Amino acid sequence: MRSESDYRAIDAVNISTLKDLIRLSPKHYQHRLRSPRPDSPALAFGRLVHVAVLEPDDLEARYCVEPDFGDLRTKAARTARDEWRDAHAGIECVSQEWWDKARAMADAVRGDELAASYLATGSPEVTLTWDDEETGIACKGRVDWIAGPIGVHTAIVGLKTTRTISVDAFARGAVGYGYSPAWAFYSDGYERCYGRAIPSVEIVVESEPPHDVVCYEIPEEEFDEGRVEYRDALAQLDRCRRHDTWPGVSGGRLLTFRRPKWAQHRDDDTLDGLEF
Repeated sequence: MRSESDYRAIDAVNISTLKDLIRLSPKHYQHRLRSPRPDSPALAFGRLVHVAVLEPDDLEARYCVEPDFGDLRTKAARTARDEWRDAHAGIECVSQEWWDKARAMADAVRGDELAASYLATGSPEVTLTWDDEETGIACKGRVDWIAGPIGVHTAIVGLKTTRTISVDAFARGAVGYGYSPAWAFYSDGYERCYGRAIPSVEIVVESEPPHDVVCYEIPEEEFDEGRVEYRDALAQLDRCRRHDTWPGVSGGRLLTFRRPKWAQHRDDDTLDGLEF
């Protein structure tokens, strides 16, 4: 298993950056490569949950809970905090609240009979590398979990957290966050690496109590939809690279304004909040 830093060093296209081309434009894709998005609390907490669920034996070696040093307005408290952090350099420090929540979510996932069956045997954070058949573009992916022993893999497994566990809410989030291209990208990458296709499953755990868990099998039509999106993006990326042109959303064209479907046929003349 490659470390995350080793994975990032691989010179290849991943689905996270490709989504900027899918959603917006080649200009945004190129900007993302040059200026990676800064880390955020949501991403940091998501990594903690992934380790707690998928690599529980490594949790205490990679994370520790930062003590309460009292009033940080005082020099003594700040000094004590800084000395403690220096002594724990190389280990990510998190709050007691994050630690307890991540452990509770991990217990919920591992305590769910169906989710636990996918996590009973397998490998976490598996790196896939392959060349796209049509464009020759080097691609890479880091899969949350591949279920089953080596040589007898049974499923590609993703892990997601959500504030709202309802089926409809997850479906809306899946569309909004572009899960379908990612599912297809990882599935096709696995097939290129191992010579066969296996099912894909998404484990979704609620971030607030009662930390309910839902497992989704990804249907073929989602792969078909996502495959069209990511393959069109790779073809566009190939053209941009060959001609060294990186157009924005309009591509230099005059666009016609279109009222979104949700706002059509509304008899609402209120313009509150509109700035001129």
